[in-house]
Amino acid sequence: MSLVLKMILGQMKKRPAMQLGPDTDFAAQRAVMDAPANQMPPQKGVSFEKTELGGVPAEICIPKKLSTENIILYIHGGAFAFGNAETSRAYASVLSTMCAARVYTLSYRLAPENKYPAGVNDCFAAYQALVRSNPERKIVIIGESAGATLTLTTALRARAEGLKMPVALIPISPAGTIAEDLPSRSRNAKRDLVVPYENVSDLLRMIYLEEEQDPKAPLVSPLYGDYSGFPPVLITTDESEVLHDDAALLAKDMKEAGVPVKFCELSGTFHSFPTLGNICPEGKAINGQIKNFVLSALE
Repeated sequence: MSLVLKMILGQMKKRPAMQLGPDTDFAAQRAVMDAPANQMPPQKGVSFEKTELGGVPAEICIPKKLSTENIILYIHGGAFAFGNAETSRAYASVLSTMCAARVYTLSYRLAPENKYPAGVNDCFAAYQALVRSNPERKIVIIGESAGATLTLTTALRARAEGLKMPVALIPISPAGTIAEDLPSRSRNAKRDLVVPYENVSDLLRMIYLEEEQDPKAPLVSPLYGDYSGFPPVLITTDESEVLHDDAALLAKDMKEAGVPVKFCELSGTFHSFPTLGNICPEGKAINGQIKNFVLSALE
């Protein structure tokens, strides 16, 4: 483990965990999390343009060096309740610079004020708008945590509605199910530095679903989806995450459905680790794999 990563882990152990529960003041926590002082800075040499996609507020991250007209759509995480296009800038700029491509980010509607299917609808509407306005261009969808879940649900819905599919998907630390708590939820609850909850499914159902909604619906919990005919997928997770088993089971199901899957299981890092960027050797290594995967798909 590099010295830089050791220092990062030490800092993370000292900071308070994201609060999820019936007494959470989501607006107050968003204000803290969204503050510029609590955001990683974007890469130098990129620019950002406000736009909208299918009625969804969005941004375009444009690198100084642009080598392709193909597109990356990046969907932020945050337990379906936190984040927006502006807080996506740091990792969007990493992706944009690495791949020399435009990266679109979204401010999809957040729970608990906007429960399912609001976020799913927004991500699909944005993807649909990108496809219709760029019919000749290839699109890769990348998402982390809840955004990784929305990456998969966007592709599932695109296939169901006969829309052109993305050429590749990269779900980083996806939540595969909120219908049940898989073994890694309890096994890793005291090890996960970002999501230290063994009852993640209970918490996410409370935030994201109405009581009558089915937590096993594939557009809620993509672990129950059918992946036959899907494009290549790269899934990342760390062995210490509470969502480790979600990622592993998704990779297994996809392989059984004949999907070309690359499963990157990290060790000694943390939930959604690639979004930290390239500030340590471990980050450079996994993001190098992501870069190669994206560039191969966009050729």
